[in-house]
Amino acid sequence: MLRPRADEIVNSILYSFEEFVVPELEEPYAVSVGHTIRNLLRHVALRIELEPPALYTGNEEMRAVLRDIAAYASSSEAASLAAVPADIAAALAAAEPHTPYPSLSTLSTHAIVLRGVLDRTIRALQAARPELGSDPAYLELRSRIRTCLARQLEREAEWTTPAFSGIRR
Repeated sequence: MLRPRADEIVNSILYSFEEFVVPELEEPYAVSVGHTIRNLLRHVALRIELEPPALYTGNEEMRAVLRDIAAYASSSEAASLAAVPADIAAALAAAEPHTPYPSLSTLSTHAIVLRGVLDRTIRALQAARPELGSDPAYLELRSRIRTCLARQLEREAEWTTPAFSGIRR
């Protein structure tokens, strides 16, 4: 069945809520809760459309950055980076896509695994800063990580900001 799609269902719920429920709300707290429900329904509708490709793209970017971090850590003598290659390898194996069209829940699970190892790796790189801080490859890697995280935040802002731009409680 192609219709109704999930986004159409959410938009139908939002329409019905705005047309039939919101006009009946009188008590200030009920009106406030109504605003929250409207914003959350808009948020869900945007996430249905925008989150899967954003997660897919973000996960691919993180995999590439993590592979480069693992290669750098493997060639480094910094003690704080010794466990990084194995940690990254385990995370990449756990977050390996097994289908060309992963579900949203799979993409989310993979993102959590990849972000977790990226967080641990950032901490290890920060600990190595006294030893490696002037190394151009180290500085480039840190820059790539910041760029990757900035792109993720930009993608997430696409579904967060518009959904919560209306009246809020």
